[in-house]
Amino acid sequence: MKLLDRYIFSEWIKVFVMTLLVTVGILIIADIQDKLSDFTNNKAPVEQIIMYFLIRIPAFLPTIFPIALLISILFSLGSLHKNNEIIAFQTAGLTVNRITRVLWISGMTLASLLFYLNAKVVPWSVEKSRLIENDIEFASEVRKKQEDTNVGIINNLGFRNSKDNRLWIMNRFSQYSYRAFGITVYSLNKEGHEIRRIMAREAKYDDIRKHWTFLDGRELVFSPDGKEMTADRSVPFKELKVQEFSEDPNVMILQSKRPSALSIFEIENIIDSSAGSSDTKLNSYKVYYHRILSTPFVCLVVLAITIPFAITGVRTNPLVGVSKSMGLFAIYYLLASLCDILGERNLLSPLIAAWIPNVTMFFFGVSLYRKMR
Repeated sequence: MKLLDRYIFSEWIKVFVMTLLVTVGILIIADIQDKLSDFTNNKAPVEQIIMYFLIRIPAFLPTIFPIALLISILFSLGSLHKNNEIIAFQTAGLTVNRITRVLWISGMTLASLLFYLNAKVVPWSVEKSRLIENDIEFASEVRKKQEDTNVGIINNLGFRNSKDNRLWIMNRFSQYSYRAFGITVYSLNKEGHEIRRIMAREAKYDDIRKHWTFLDGRELVFSPDGKEMTADRSVPFKELKVQEFSEDPNVMILQSKRPSALSIFEIENIIDSSAGSSDTKLNSYKVYYHRILSTPFVCLVVLAITIPFAITGVRTNPLVGVSKSMGLFAIYYLLASLCDILGERNLLSPLIAAWIPNVTMFFFGVSLYRKMR
């Protein structure tokens, strides 16, 4: 790395790291204010609480990286231009490409790092922190001497398995004991006609053998045209093991959560388990899935819309470049929100909805960049 690159990099990295630390600190404080009272009420151990908040940090980074990059470029280049250093570089015959080369390299490095975080670290952070939070809640309920079946209860849990054409309805489900109460499972054929129904007082999921066992219920079989068959095909049972019912209750629970609260692997599981479904609710998961995949590209969008104004907008007033860049960044997020809505309503495909804001703003920034070379 040459002297100029080292100098510009050092000016940028100082602001970037400071912005990153301050923003992470603010988000952690907000998270502590939101969760700490619940943890203390549940008498969670101090080390478990500390571990929870430390594990949560990687989940913040995909959101923080683009913002920190934006602010650091504006401040570092703005400071250079305020001191007439940018003009001095240009007078010496250096182009804007040469001056900002190290920033583009840094931005692409951050994009690669963000891709790795989204693929490996962030899913671990999201899933592990939720596991710790559930363990704290379950331990508190167990200390109250409640039965296992009353710990971690979710009421009115429903799930549609589009792959195998099954619909699950549960009055109550215990996340702690993997038991369902007041459960009905409808099996349909390809035409959507009901061919089988299992109703039971209770059911339990074997997470090792991956199947369900129903207790104290009745199994009904229907003819292919949807009409109920004769009474001898309505069979009561005390215990019924159904090997082909392999639906994971964890996936059922995930579908009741917002996409933003899930990891990319959990969202992928939901999408796979509902393949072929026409349920528009799945569109929000698909849009968010592609949004995560496109997140690293946001770093390049930030560079494209920030550098032109950071270089030229401060010649008369430093706030001119800052305000224009921040305004474009706000437009980017408004466009992203609009595309998300269109994708969720099936007016755009999830893939297109996720990438339109990035591609549009990137090429707009590149057009500005080329005018100033």
